[in-house]
Amino acid sequence: MKYTALILFIFLLQTNLFSQGWIKQTVSTSSDLTSVYFTSEDVGYTVAQFGEIFKTTDGGTTWVEKTSGVSTRLNSVHFPDDSTGYAVGVSGVILKTVDAGETWTMQSSGTTLDLEQVQFLTTTTGYIGKRANGGEPESVLKTANGGIDWVLTSTGIVTDFYTIYFTSVSTGYGGGQTPVGGDSYLLKTSNGGTTWGEQDSNMSGLLLTLFFPSTDTGYAAGGFSSAVRTTNGGSLWEKMTLPITGTYNSLFFTSNSTGYIAGQFEVGSLPLIMKTTDVGITWEKQVLTEVGILNSIFFVNDDVGFACGRVGLMLKTTSGGVTDVADENNLPFDFSLAQNYPNPFNPSTSIQYAVSSKQFVSLKVYDVLGNEVATLVNEEKPAGSYEVEFNATDLPSGIYFYSLQAGSFAKTKKMLLLR
Repeated sequence: MKYTALILFIFLLQTNLFSQGWIKQTVSTSSDLTSVYFTSEDVGYTVAQFGEIFKTTDGGTTWVEKTSGVSTRLNSVHFPDDSTGYAVGVSGVILKTVDAGETWTMQSSGTTLDLEQVQFLTTTTGYIGKRANGGEPESVLKTANGGIDWVLTSTGIVTDFYTIYFTSVSTGYGGGQTPVGGDSYLLKTSNGGTTWGEQDSNMSGLLLTLFFPSTDTGYAAGGFSSAVRTTNGGSLWEKMTLPITGTYNSLFFTSNSTGYIAGQFEVGSLPLIMKTTDVGITWEKQVLTEVGILNSIFFVNDDVGFACGRVGLMLKTTSGGVTDVADENNLPFDFSLAQNYPNPFNPSTSIQYAVSSKQFVSLKVYDVLGNEVATLVNEEKPAGSYEVEFNATDLPSGIYFYSLQAGSFAKTKKMLLLR
């Protein structure tokens, strides 16, 4: 019987922003946050699954909901300048603001299909990636007059454009998958979207996100732990090897060499963020304590970044996601064992615990008869906070107990597997 134990190390008690790495912010919604965009360190926006638009003017400390006029899912938000912004979503919805998000007006998209991502190169020229319609290859919308008119353009291949990224008014990339068959596609245009050509992306999974920090250097990622890069404008895409398997929903690079991937673990509902500083050759996972799935990541500069996701999850870093592990003031002051989340669960759940001094730690799972069914931890641990994922794929529904033993500390809690 195989069990997955994914252990994430982070300190519990945080006294300054640098030591915190990624910290949770409060957005008053239970909706999934789908996209985040900042125009400065203080001013930012996020959109959600029921048409909500939230704005912050204090770097994410507080988020205020603005009236969007729609109640359907918004998938992407983008601001070409401090005042002008666009949000797009399902059923062909396009919203525009010219007063820094205080009011939003509807634009005519000319389609009722879902719009996935919006990007503006100037205040007048913008592109939207959309779902394909049956056998029609019109998967891109373009405007040259600030959205007064949106024109459907053909890509030549019937492809859902989950992601789109232009490096200039003329040169852009986009793609996703075919509506039938699920084949992954990455396309490029060199004439402003008039014509598109297929690229050999080496993607093994669904294309979900693109980012080009420069004209020649770009990155693409998506499902089934698939991530690739190019350093020659897409002539060659090379596979990247990342330390965490999962779904990669969003990319953001602060330079040609330094960037981030956000998404979710392959097993369970744990968010992931990974960082590279060497053009994607190597990646390091960044520790998170929240439960959820990250949909979008955005950086204002080298240090300040935001990531958003499921059930109102919003994270912020002011240190490029780095946790100062040398700061001993941030160590837990006591031993603890948290209630697993989610509970009830099926088939995976997360268990958090903390040790205040170096100890041999044992964390085991038992059934109602007292039989040991899994050993999640059985080793010496330094002081700190930890998170373990328990996968019960091969176990029947019922009540289980998980027990932590660390030195003289012992604690047992109950959880419910409900299929």
